[in-house]
Amino acid sequence: MSYPWFGYAVVGQTTFVKCVVTLVSEWYAVGPASCFENDGNEVRIRLGNYEDLKVRKCFDRNGTAVCADPTQTLQIQRIIIHPRYNDKEFTDNIALVELLTPADITQPNVRPICLPVTKELYSNQTSNLLAISYSALKRSFVDKPTRYVNSSQCIDMYLDVGLRLNLDEKRICGQLAAETTGDCAALKSGAALQELREQRYVLRGFDLFGRDCESTVPTVYNNLYAYLDWMLYNMRFNEVDLDAKDSSLEAKWAIRQKEHEKLLLFDMSTCGIIKMAQRVSSVVTYNPWIGSLEGLENVSTSPPRVLGKVILISERYALAPAQLFSIPQEWRSVILGYHDRVFELSCEIKGCDPPYQKVDIKKVYIHPDFNEQSLHQNNIALIELMEPANTTKPLISPICLPLMQEFRNSTPLELKLATELSESRKVKRLSPANCQAQLIHEGAFLPVQELPVCADDYESDAGMRFSGHTGSALQGSIDFNDRKHYFLYGLSLLIRSSRPKTPDLPYLLTDVSQHLDWILENMKVNDTDNTPSPTKEFAPMHRLPVRNIAKRRLFNFNTCGILSNSSQESYEQEPWIGFVERWDDLAKSNKYIYCVVTLISEWYAVGPASCLGYDTKEIFVQFGGYRKVTQDECNQNDGTFKRATQTIPIAKIIVHPAYNSAQHTDDIALVQLGSSADLSQPHIQPICLPIVDDVRSYNVSSLSSTSFLSFSAGYNTLGLDGRFIASTECQRRWDGLQLNVQAGRTGLCVLQQPNAEGDGCYFIHPGFPLHTTQELRGEDRRFLRGVMTVKPGSCSAYYPAIYTNVDDYLDWILENVEGRLFTQQNAYDLTEQLVFA
Repeated sequence: MSYPWFGYAVVGQTTFVKCVVTLVSEWYAVGPASCFENDGNEVRIRLGNYEDLKVRKCFDRNGTAVCADPTQTLQIQRIIIHPRYNDKEFTDNIALVELLTPADITQPNVRPICLPVTKELYSNQTSNLLAISYSALKRSFVDKPTRYVNSSQCIDMYLDVGLRLNLDEKRICGQLAAETTGDCAALKSGAALQELREQRYVLRGFDLFGRDCESTVPTVYNNLYAYLDWMLYNMRFNEVDLDAKDSSLEAKWAIRQKEHEKLLLFDMSTCGIIKMAQRVSSVVTYNPWIGSLEGLENVSTSPPRVLGKVILISERYALAPAQLFSIPQEWRSVILGYHDRVFELSCEIKGCDPPYQKVDIKKVYIHPDFNEQSLHQNNIALIELMEPANTTKPLISPICLPLMQEFRNSTPLELKLATELSESRKVKRLSPANCQAQLIHEGAFLPVQELPVCADDYESDAGMRFSGHTGSALQGSIDFNDRKHYFLYGLSLLIRSSRPKTPDLPYLLTDVSQHLDWILENMKVNDTDNTPSPTKEFAPMHRLPVRNIAKRRLFNFNTCGILSNSSQESYEQEPWIGFVERWDDLAKSNKYIYCVVTLISEWYAVGPASCLGYDTKEIFVQFGGYRKVTQDECNQNDGTFKRATQTIPIAKIIVHPAYNSAQHTDDIALVQLGSSADLSQPHIQPICLPIVDDVRSYNVSSLSSTSFLSFSAGYNTLGLDGRFIASTECQRRWDGLQLNVQAGRTGLCVLQQPNAEGDGCYFIHPGFPLHTTQELRGEDRRFLRGVMTVKPGSCSAYYPAIYTNVDDYLDWILENVEGRLFTQQNAYDLTEQLVFA
């Protein structure tokens, strides 16, 4: 390179040149203020060439070996913009750039130009002026003689083309000879005007508008003589830090990680890197840390819906606004990567390696100072994932957190609001004053001390406002390890809608930087789980006798709870299960409503209040099997025999008076049938209620759970085999999901049974029974101990299903059964069947 003081203000590690600068010492360069006024810290100063060359590169040019030495791309320590700079008129358009580390001026392609600060160099003459431009013929930079044009003549020449010019003795004009403009390519603003004195180049000024090769009017240059005192005043005597290698962001981060164990959870070399994919006509940019928080209003019947966005910050942790966990749901989970329902269905049918990952949530940490009435303050939640994010999938990767002060102090190269995996928009942060002014203009007000981070579109004509999900990421890019990494600065609280009636509010965001200590405090270095093991199978469950002795005689203990001897997969193994249906006017038939009851006598059944409700209009129970069979069927091909089911209208639903739907407590209801069940059929029989003193207490080892077999072909009744979870541990696990489930304190908690295929769990619906097998009068019987009321939304090995403990409600059941219904048949003479103590 002919002019080793020639430098470029480039964006990051790219070759995009914003302007030209001139190296005036190993620590300083000078250039136009207009290049740095908005986002100066996004640029680096590249010296030696505009291409980023790491090693010496040689090539042949017409038989001659030409070599290019390595370039130097240096970070900026500070930018001093002239205090009188006017961005409207571009007066005093000069900036002094101080480098973070000195340029290596021992290299032949990087040397400073002289400043006219000595008597020998300070001439104030207007001869021997040279402007730098690019020659296409020579394929190199050249200097061309420039004729000085005095101020009055220059002003007149600009007036002739309709432009008014104010030189103010701080700018000078020069013009190339007409014959030299042919092979001349102008550079960006900032290109040096230099004076040749005694074989040395002296900086005289620099081009303000990038019009060096203009032939019609002179080029306007800053007159460096007018700014020498200002430059010298602002230049500091810098010393080379012998530990400079430890002053880089990379070195500081390595030291900080060794000092703080929890920082090992973050891989700064891979976080925050966007992914790009080529599509048919464009390149799509992905933000692989954007995930979705999905919710189920009803685990059995509701389709999942997106509640908001989550931002992956490490393999096991994500962040989201705390307000998302105030939305009532029965289950929440996280989806990472690229996902849509159609693609998911296609993968299930055809089989594929999905580009997404569904992850259960292990625990949600809500900021302790969050208040639902003040969403603009402390609105942040930390999500601990049940399993690590699969970062081998291309579109799953965490964003970086600004965990060092140096990260937080750095001005991002660019600031974006990312609302989706592939959607983002450039934004700018608003000052508190500007933010409050916009809020007041739209009829809203927040005290200055309560203002969250505010942002607005970078361009006023950006088009339709984002109306994305709560939890979108305010992300800024910083150079780290010679790559652009995105850091998380905010989580959106309110995203402006495109609806015309919606107030035009700024983007409001939780400042993530303010909560970094809290985030680290709640993160765990290792994922070893100190979860207590399931309750041992021999653990006794002691129960007190029932008080209502008189009504025990209404239940037939000769026939209840008898185990089926059928070896085939049939519904006779659990003949007390009934399926609740409601009349569907559209289909003109009964429709199963994913609710199960357990028959306890010919007139009564027990089920969850949460799915039964209070309305008995056009509601029925089908006993004898899941699939409706209108008459007995005999299959000649496989020899199976299916008995006809029985559908009975419900006359009354008695919900427990303490039932709390929000907390899932006391979730039990007694169902009175409109007509008696036909107990002459072996596949329609009641289960025993444990109201007999001899069977009140039991061991966990005698418990069995019931579920569907695959394709609902029959029932699967299995012992718990270590799946029973103690109530305190059960409640602790469910508390972690922030679902307000309180039933774990009093209910019976059982992990679901994985299916034989290994791709999920056997299905259970609300109301499926939990029972013990105990001997009564020399015969094993089933005794109802629980009805399922709460279950996880996935086949979880951590979250148990919760069964309402029927033993706690036996006296209430006995009080509410009506003895008059049993007068149609003789009440059972218990003295002939049992002897009660």
